Amino acid sequence: MRWEYATVTAGLVPIRGELQFATVGLNGHQWDCTVDPVMPDDLLIQMGNEGWELVSIISVLFDAAVPESMVLRYTLKRPRDPVARDC
Repeated sequence: MRWEYATVTAGLVPIRGELQFATVGLNGHQWDCTVDPVMPDDLLIQMGNEGWELVSIISVLFDAAVPESMVLRYTLKRPRDPVARDC
């Protein structure tokens, strides 16, 4: 079986003293959560409903100057459409 993979990233930074989502990304496309309230949990639920399975979650230091900030990186997979062809 062939798998299709996706990466969801969520950047967390301290805003008004609380750690909050600042950006959310899917395969490189980024949303600014302060302008467009896309939340990673909503995106992950939607992807789960589309057949995606969570493979891993990795926490990465976002900015050394702001030690409280971080990026969460979610890796997901789903069975690849057998009709789809590799380009």
